[in-house]
Amino acid sequence: MSKMVPIDYEEALQRILELAASSQNEAESLPIAQALGRITAEEVFSQTHVPPFHRAMMDGYAVTEADRQGNQPLKVMGRLAAGDWPAEKLQPGTCYKIMTGAPIPEGTAAVVRHEWCEVLEQGNMIRILEIAARGESIQNAGMDGKPGELLIPARTRLYAEHLAILSAFGQERVRVFHKPRVSILTTGSELISPGTPLLPGKIYGSNGMFLENALRADGAHIVRHAHIPDQREKLQEAIENAAHSSDWVILTGGVSKGDFDFVPSILENIAGKLSISRVLMRPGGPFVAGKVNQCKLIGLSGNPSAMYIQYHVLLRPAILYSQSEQIHLFETRARLAEDIHLKSVPHVRFLRSKARIIDGVWHVWPSEQQSPGLVRGLADCQAIMKSQESQLKKESWVNIQILPLAFS
Repeated sequence: MSKMVPIDYEEALQRILELAASSQNEAESLPIAQALGRITAEEVFSQTHVPPFHRAMMDGYAVTEADRQGNQPLKVMGRLAAGDWPAEKLQPGTCYKIMTGAPIPEGTAAVVRHEWCEVLEQGNMIRILEIAARGESIQNAGMDGKPGELLIPARTRLYAEHLAILSAFGQERVRVFHKPRVSILTTGSELISPGTPLLPGKIYGSNGMFLENALRADGAHIVRHAHIPDQREKLQEAIENAAHSSDWVILTGGVSKGDFDFVPSILENIAGKLSISRVLMRPGGPFVAGKVNQCKLIGLSGNPSAMYIQYHVLLRPAILYSQSEQIHLFETRARLAEDIHLKSVPHVRFLRSKARIIDGVWHVWPSEQQSPGLVRGLADCQAIMKSQESQLKKESWVNIQILPLAFS
């Protein structure tokens, strides 16, 4: 294998984004009911007025301009409910009892609320008790949107709110980018699955569980998830097979310099050349990346907390970018809530941290336990603090990436 030349974090991020770019631009048309979480491949424009007609926004009575000030009793000509259509123009001296959402008759100047009216002659007549402003409780056609107006920009991840908009505007289908197809291969002969008896020397694996669910949440389609023992031939065969049906093959474990760390040499053998062979960062320095045809090959650390950092600061941006999504990692500045004293390292350090807003400013508390092999503290990780410094005083300004758990 070629000599592993480490690169700094910023260069590593740029290189993995360049790898991810090769997956962009493939799109498909989907029914909107199947488009949750997908990324729009093009702008979506309105094809109609919404609402398509003037409609009542309160239960009340539709009246003309001449009658909205309550000069005389009005004859109730009928009732209009949502889904009805008025048959005739409204004339002075008359009104319609109208329900919320119903189309207003031509000639209507205002909808007078029920509580502003006195009902006479068993509901056949009313008297207006309070003057209604012109346009009162009327929503005009096209108030929410008109033909040609932009509804959703391209490269937007679709949430329930977006799909509600598309449905309201009569959009049956939407063009979205393909989900990246991902195979996950965990390595390590010591790993077993939950439910299996815990034998001496074995541990329960967690990396595959994290990756499958994190990747799915970030829009990936998991085509394979398998565990491979520390045997070079079986591992290379599994990677080659997975690469035929995947856009990404992601491995955990076997990426360092031990006797059973086969991943870097196997990926170099398959790809011909590695784009990344090691990153100057802590934790998570053992990180390899390459490509065979259009399939990206990624080797992550086998240590759970190190792999977790690698996912958020390197792999996740690339997965999002491969879907042509604009990358909006929630990065901001924060006040350090306590002094930190760490062993000096010559490169960037990422610290799992708690974070919250105090008086409008983010404050961050690095976790006491930063060991890359531990997993329990992940559920308390609300942010990742990035720093080149090993000694920092309380109230120092630092860079953090806010994680979804901060908002749960």
